[in-house]
Amino acid sequence: MTREKTRNDFHELVGLVFASLILVSFVVMFLTILRDLWPVFSLLFYGYLTRMTFHTGITAAMSLTGIALYVVSWPAVTYLGQWVGMPLFALGLLVWFYAVLCSLPFMFGPNVPKIS
Repeated sequence: MTREKTRNDFHELVGLVFASLILVSFVVMFLTILRDLWPVFSLLFYGYLTRMTFHTGITAAMSLTGIALYVVSWPAVTYLGQWVGMPLFALGLLVWFYAVLCSLPFMFGPNVPKIS
């Protein structure tokens, strides 16, 4: 009885390991296929949240400036290296994020605390 239970536990473990390997390989293959589309997904995400920042002129200008810096950071990394591209990326992301935070009261009503 004990030997049979051990054998059944071993078969369950082997099945679990194989299922995990199949899942990991599927995720890796899926992410490899989508790797070239990440810029499209990120631009759609930025565009959706940026559309909500156009309630005031200053937040619209800030969000568009942040997106411009973010987009410029990709070729900067390619041609000038990471030390130039990453600060551009971080600055663009922070400017855009601050614009989104400033426009939260306009998006979700007056119950959201104002960032000033």
